[in-house]
Amino acid sequence: VSYRLVKSKFLMYQIPLSPYSEKLYRSWKNNPDNISSIVVSDKYIEGKLDIQNLNNSLERFIRDHILFNSHIESILGKLYWVKNSIISKIDYFKTPLSNKEIFIYIKKFFNLEKGPLYRNAVIRINANKYRIIALMHHTIINGITADYFLKELSNYYNDESYTVELSSNLQLLRLNNLFNEMSENIRINKHKYEAFWKEKLSDTEAVSLDFLKICKRERLVNSSRGLNLPMDQITRVGEIRFNFGKDVLLKLSKLRKKYKTTPYLFGQNIYAILINLYTGKNKFCINYSVSIAKSLKFIYGAQINTSLIPYDFNKIDNVIEIIEQSRDFNRTLKKNEIKYSDFPINFLLPLFNNQNLLTASFDQAFVRIKSIEFANLKTFINY
Repeated sequence: VSYRLVKSKFLMYQIPLSPYSEKLYRSWKNNPDNISSIVVSDKYIEGKLDIQNLNNSLERFIRDHILFNSHIESILGKLYWVKNSIISKIDYFKTPLSNKEIFIYIKKFFNLEKGPLYRNAVIRINANKYRIIALMHHTIINGITADYFLKELSNYYNDESYTVELSSNLQLLRLNNLFNEMSENIRINKHKYEAFWKEKLSDTEAVSLDFLKICKRERLVNSSRGLNLPMDQITRVGEIRFNFGKDVLLKLSKLRKKYKTTPYLFGQNIYAILINLYTGKNKFCINYSVSIAKSLKFIYGAQINTSLIPYDFNKIDNVIEIIEQSRDFNRTLKKNEIKYSDFPINFLLPLFNNQNLLTASFDQAFVRIKSIEFANLKTFINY
């Protein structure tokens, strides 16, 4: 077996990392103080919050979820999930914090090799109002499963006898089986993955976006003194953010059936058009995040890969044709039970002589705006 289960007073284990967890780990290793991998939940609570009950609820939740209670260790050259030595308690602040103090608390980076990979704060505003900030590293949670965390935390708080359905032993078995299956799939089908991507990305041009000037916010937060920090210093990522209004979404709903497009794909296509117009490149690719389908449940953490979609403007005369080109490519991504977007990006990049394929990224922020549901308390989301 690939994990070791030691029968003692305390459950101990070594679970091999999946190729996708390893990718996130390597990314952290290269830039350990990058805060863009921190998932944040920020709520206001009104009523008589039972701090001790909340602390106990979080402790039970963490104890019941294997990966949430783990960190990463290198053992004999291989990476494993290993149980944390402690379960951290809530950081309780009895007096309000300034926006600057809150930001300093949030931006503390996580150490994936020591853990814990979560941090929770309760800030007392007054006798009847609190602010709860939950911080988690992306390796143990993603945007899609963040609502599970809030729902389950509510269940633990509202019921002292509540516990997760899957036992620790069953979680260990499923984690081990899935992560080994992922690694085995990559090993067996590596040549097929490589042949597919070599064909699809042949003659792809490198794109430089150095001409872009990142827009810097004058003030990151509203406070009496203000906190003047440019966005690229905070995240180390230059971003162009946008959304679609109701009128555009209505038009897209009409196009969806005919052209099999979505707001996500439509936005990605517009981005490709802009890159073509501003760089003069006709054959390039855009990278995007993709969830691994078999691992969407909360217990598996964030099994996320970076995949690529090629664009060839030598074969495009109008917007409809670019929609059809990206649609047709997406249809080729799965064949005979092989999903080519699952090929780990760290395996894919070396095939192309260090060509910069990751310059242009496109992602959709998909986080359900779900609230905590503590009994006899009102919750408000801090946007």
